[in-house]
Amino acid sequence: MSSGSLPRPEATSARVSLIKRTQQLEQELGLETIDLHVKRRQLRWLGHVRRMGFERLPRRMLSSWVNAPRPRGAPQMTYGRSITKALEMFNIDVRTWPELAADRAAWRETLRAGRPPPGFAPPPPPPPAALTRPRRAAAEQTKARIDEHLLLLAQQRSPPRPRSRLRLPPPPPQPQPQPQPRQPPLRRSQRLLAPRAPWRSNLPDVSRLPIAMQ
Repeated sequence: MSSGSLPRPEATSARVSLIKRTQQLEQELGLETIDLHVKRRQLRWLGHVRRMGFERLPRRMLSSWVNAPRPRGAPQMTYGRSITKALEMFNIDVRTWPELAADRAAWRETLRAGRPPPGFAPPPPPPPAALTRPRRAAAEQTKARIDEHLLLLAQQRSPPRPRSRLRLPPPPPQPQPQPQPRQPPLRRSQRLLAPRAPWRSNLPDVSRLPIAMQ
């Protein structure tokens, strides 16, 4: 089978049935899984290194780090992540495991029983946000505070104007101007016979003036 081809359904079903059969045998015989055995050995070595003196090199390397980015192509599963997975398998809090590992007898008993003593277990995870509903009283108080804040903002932006309950009558309608009838234009004969303009009659008679002033 080439690397690009998908596995056959028969091989996949056989692998799943083998895993189920292995789990069934472990439950019937009371055996531990290989993952649990490996994680227990990792945590035993972790507790041993934790109890070492700080002058020893393994103890210094346990709480040290490299101030540089990881190179390209480096494996994703580091020693720190594998230890975190092992602590989660035994339900040990990641923040308090050094205190528990300082006591050798308590650390060994924790690894043997598979559970930590009281006070060293991680806190329960918080419920999802969709499952946490606020109480009705708290919701009403929050809503009232939001309404008060919005009202205060509205008052600061524009002060409320006093409203009168009296209704004024509507203004009377304005009379519309009547259109003027358009007169037809005068003909040439009518323009000649039309009376003179009033300003011509007010002009002085030049014929009566002396000749020197004409």
